[in-house]
Amino acid sequence: GQLGLADRVCFAGPQVEVSAYYGAADFFTLPSLYEPFGHSTLEALACGLPVVGVRRTGASALLSPRLASFTLEDPQDIPAYTAQLDRLLDADLRASLRAEAAEVSRGYTLDANAQAFEALCREVMAEKRAEVGRPAAGR
Repeated sequence: GQLGLADRVCFAGPQVEVSAYYGAADFFTLPSLYEPFGHSTLEALACGLPVVGVRRTGASALLSPRLASFTLEDPQDIPAYTAQLDRLLDADLRASLRAEAAEVSRGYTLDANAQAFEALCREVMAEKRAEVGRPAAGR
């Protein structure tokens, strides 16, 4: 193509078994306009990939300060996006970020997420029970 990337970039379409793709990647990017959390970002981090994402997505809150330095304010800001991708072309920089990326994901296992969700449900139920037991205002 016009950019000369045909031998360097693979657009594989939707995949069920993604680990081989993450394993072959140098970094991950998901410049979403809207993404409440972005499990694919967490998967990429777990595979040790630095991520270029967007600050307003939920997964950006997980990042260490160094990894967050690759986060975009505006996914439509092409010069800023290109600059972040260019930074990650440095193999030494990517290598220095691998362990940090994997470490970020360690606390977000299925068990940890299920326990956090259960704790949140218990908290909401306790608040609702307390509201039911409270007399209505003005009585």
